Amino acid sequence: MESVAGFFEGGFIRVSLSIVLLVLLSISLSYFSSAYYKVSRSQVLLYTLYIVFVLLVPGIMKFDGAYISAAALLWSAFFMIKFITQERYSPSDLFISVVGLSLTVVFAPEIVPVVPICLLFVFYNRNIFLLRSLVISIGALLIPWIWLVSILFIFDLADVSLLYRYYIDRISLPEIDTSGAGFFFAIGLLLLMVRPSMLFVRRFSESNRVQRVAGALTTLLTLFSILMIFLYSSELMAPLHVVLMVFPSMSLYLYISSVSKKEKGTVLAILLLSMICFRIFC
Repeated sequence: MESVAGFFEGGFIRVSLSIVLLVLLSISLSYFSSAYYKVSRSQVLLYTLYIVFVLLVPGIMKFDGAYISAAALLWSAFFMIKFITQERYSPSDLFISVVGLSLTVVFAPEIVPVVPICLLFVFYNRNIFLLRSLVISIGALLIPWIWLVSILFIFDLADVSLLYRYYIDRISLPEIDTSGAGFFFAIGLLLLMVRPSMLFVRRFSESNRVQRVAGALTTLLTLFSILMIFLYSSELMAPLHVVLMVFPSMSLYLYISSVSKKEKGTVLAILLLSMICFRIFC
């Protein structure tokens, strides 16, 4: 949100905050990966992929609410998988995961479709459509918005009607700019993810339930993220890529970690060449 970024006018402070939050996001990615995928290889590659993908986008190094949104989405996914895969019904895990989804949209309203996608994923895989779960989900979705409106009202920061117009403007479907760098970035990312996505799905279809659910959610959010990069290719939306690159980075990392050294070298070479071309021509 612009109001969040507004508290940090200095360029040095904003860049420093961006770096700190990118590092914290990388650590969270590492924890997520080791918890659900049991990948024994070095996590340095995961850090590198995520940070490099993010830094490819011009104008990314300015502190924005998207950094908070990325962390909220990642930890929301963590608790979603935990809620789905454990035998005991845990309302607290459902509550935390949905609060995380709502926070994601508070700070990155453009990706509001992620909320129904994730909720349907959770209810379908847990096979529960109980009134209790619905009430918990609605309450969890409302809490961050009640908090936001309360803060604005108490400190008289802005009219609530202005807040409404701000979000409506942000979530309105933009025109796809086929000349923008973000568009070409999305095309390249989609091509790069075709083979990994196929092998990724096949690999985790043969794994245990936890890895199957985690793999399905990661793949779903990867495809959703690429679609959002297509739709929001404007350079003005650069901070949004902090959120959108979380799961594509993890998908690619998990693929690279599971293939032979020869194929791994090929993928990394293609990735490096793609990055160079993107920076030269975009």
